[in-house]
Amino acid sequence: MDVAVRSAIGASHLRALEARSLAELQVGARRITEPAGAVLHREGEVAPQVDLVLSGLVRVFVTGPDGRRRTVRYARRGALLGLLALFADGFRAPATTQAVVASDLLALRPSVVTAVTDNDARVANALLREQNDEAVSFIAEVAGTGRASMRQKVARHVLDLAADGQHSSELLAPIGHQALADALGSVPDVVMPILHELREQGVVKPAREGIAVTNPDGLAVIGWSAGS
Repeated sequence: MDVAVRSAIGASHLRALEARSLAELQVGARRITEPAGAVLHREGEVAPQVDLVLSGLVRVFVTGPDGRRRTVRYARRGALLGLLALFADGFRAPATTQAVVASDLLALRPSVVTAVTDNDARVANALLREQNDEAVSFIAEVAGTGRASMRQKVARHVLDLAADGQHSSELLAPIGHQALADALGSVPDVVMPILHELREQGVVKPAREGIAVTNPDGLAVIGWSAGS
């Protein structure tokens, strides 16, 4: 097991498993490197997938009937993607996953994961915990959007706009102070000090055509962490 895989497992609920169980889960697995902006899997796909994030940042979002995208999760090192619907009858991917920055993943074979789970209660327990974290994240995002602080809302909106329009490794939110304030139901006098604070933290900086995201992982932490 290489260092990147060991580190990612150590950041997940899989860390409690014995070496034999971990080896069984990785039978037939393959390493994938996705460039910034690449779509890993699309909402509605019927082929199951299970990906362990080794490095980078992966956005998980759903698309409404009006075409609007809503981010439900930003997955970092140690996150297991695809578990939420893996064991459901009539599998259909519930969301789209997209690499926000260049990301490395370990693609596990779904058939192997389900087979090992059927025969090893410890693996089943670890995956249940991962699945629970993913479900709680989805529910908390839907229920908690209205309770997010203005700082969180600014961080989320800027990162989402940058990810939506991403065409290269550069992340740029094409929006000005007034438009950002309008989108969040606020005023520039409230939004501008927050942007200044985020700039001081090194996660964004002014750009000619909007707001450049210089540390997407840090901005995601600010946007989705409790107490931010």
